[in-house]
This record gives sequence, C-alpha cells and structure tokens, in this order.
Amino acid sequence: MNLPIQSKPVRRQSNFTEVINDEVNPSVCITGDINGNKVCVDIPILGNQCFTLPHSIPIGATAQACTCGSFIPTGAKVTVKAAGVTLWSKTIGSC
Repeated sequence: MNLPIQSKPVRRQSNFTEVINDEVNPSVCITGDINGNKVCVDIPILGNQCFTLPHSIPIGATAQACTCGSFIPTGAKVTVKAAGVTLWSKTIGSC
C-alpha cells in the first residue's frame, strides 16, 4: 500500500498553537470587551490595551486578540468581527 506524499507545507491552527513547516509558534487568543466605539483587550505579556474605533460597532460584534511571535510574544493582532466579517483590525508590536 502506497501512502500519498505531501508536496506542500501544511498549516494547522488552533487557539493556542500554530504549526507552519514544523515550527511551533505558541499563540494565545483572548476575547475583548466592546463598548460603543471602544474595544479593550487584556493581552498576555502586553497587558490591557484599549482602542477607540472610528465608528460604532454593531450589537453582537466580537473582539479578539491573538499574540504572535515565537516562544516569547513580540506582538498581537486585535480584530473586531460581526457576522464573520472583519470590521476593524490593528497589529501591536511585531507580527
């Protein structure tokens, strides 16, 4: 029996780790709070960060921040989504 041969790198993701080309990059994703046009997230290592958005966010929108970097986070990406559509995002530090 012959097994298929992988010809391209596989990218697997979860809330805690990201594996690309056999390199493990720990990533932690947390949810944030939205109040009107302000979003606040408590990012591991980087602490509590608040941002004023250019417009009000609809009810039901979610905020999420994911750290990036190798074993020591070098930054984070904060994203606000509603119904699966990205309304706003910002990168802090180096991702």
